[in-house]
Amino acid sequence: MKEVFIHIGLTKTGSSFLQNEIFQKNSKVNYLGKWKGNYPDWLIKLSYLDEISFENNFEQLSTEIRGKLSNKKPNLISSESFSRVGGVSLSQAQRIKKVFPDAKIIIVLRHPISHLKSFYKYSVENFGFWRSLEDSIDWVRTPLVFFRRNPFSITDYYYDELLSVYYKTFGRENICVLKYETLLKDPAIFFERLSGFINCDWSIENYVEKQKNTNVNVSPCDKDIAMLRADNFMKIFGSEVPSLPEIEVVAKRVIEEFSHQEVLSEKLVKKIESHLKGRCYGYI
Repeated sequence: MKEVFIHIGLTKTGSSFLQNEIFQKNSKVNYLGKWKGNYPDWLIKLSYLDEISFENNFEQLSTEIRGKLSNKKPNLISSESFSRVGGVSLSQAQRIKKVFPDAKIIIVLRHPISHLKSFYKYSVENFGFWRSLEDSIDWVRTPLVFFRRNPFSITDYYYDELLSVYYKTFGRENICVLKYETLLKDPAIFFERLSGFINCDWSIENYVEKQKNTNVNVSPCDKDIAMLRADNFMKIFGSEVPSLPEIEVVAKRVIEEFSHQEVLSEKLVKKIESHLKGRCYGYI
């Protein structure tokens, strides 16, 4: 029997650490990616093909994927793309179900405010974001075309909705919900629950030690984020008016303005909490 376990993320919940340091190096499972330097084409297609392309290529894609499964070991697949932002949780769950009807799902959650702040910093650092976090959030479930939406939708942090989708699709008994905070504070408990769910004897003590000595995707401090935002803004502004004599003066003003803005003010925290209360697996 080919057992399949799929870790769907979330982003910024230690996924890179699990993929690179735990899953990929575990001989007790048949790990099928992704990890650093390896993002299989079939896995990209499984998550990112548009609906028509997915349906047209389903048989070929399904055959390719199933050919990689082992009968002797638990098969483990990991990709944060299954739970990426943008309101795709239902369609991703349906795709997984179609390819792996008996799959068991691993979900790692993180306090939504900490999660949102970390993902925002990552986006500033890697995707050229320059607007403030508050101005980057879509506060309602707005039915707009994608290019008119703000980058972060508050509904992506309604964890109860995400879990409900997977409970209904795969059955509550086939879902393992873990917390990022447990991975940080009590990794032994985290790995015991994970290995118990997969029913696989892991070297938990070694993994605990590895967790304590590994830093993956550490976020920049708030001061560095302000400088990165200013730099991102000036790259856009400077490309539009490259010959402006006062460009250096503008840059200094932007840096000064951004340096006085908190990434996550107390007022913003309260605003986020008011939107998420009672919807986040007991976090808020």
